[in-house]
Amino acid sequence: MKPLITNANSRSLDQISPTLPQMNLTSWFQTITFTVVKKVIVNFETIETQTKVVFQGIVETVDPSKLTVLPVGERRWNMISVWTSTDLELSPDDLFYYNNAPYRVMQKYDWQPYGYIQYECSEDFKK
Repeated sequence: MKPLITNANSRSLDQISPTLPQMNLTSWFQTITFTVVKKVIVNFETIETQTKVVFQGIVETVDPSKLTVLPVGERRWNMISVWTSTDLELSPDDLFYYNNAPYRVMQKYDWQPYGYIQYECSEDFKK
């Protein structure tokens, strides 16, 4: 009879699954629309293009306890985290609009082995 509880030291390395756990966030996903702003300099002039991006994901506000450990510096601005299974091709310092408010990408975390990408964003200056 096989014992119900076995120690990890009784398992060989080839018996351990090499895959990472999959995060099942898709049941919380909803349709989100961003307007991504890209700026390029052509002939010494700044040209701004706006592109609408529609994707499935989660937008959550960053709680105050996490704000104290973020290396952003300014604490008055609203912070959000965006979770998505598709790469939005946003980099730190990219600007986008969400619900008519400008946000700037502060950090991108590539968690593709777990099935998602996380963007930490800060509300940007409103003109």
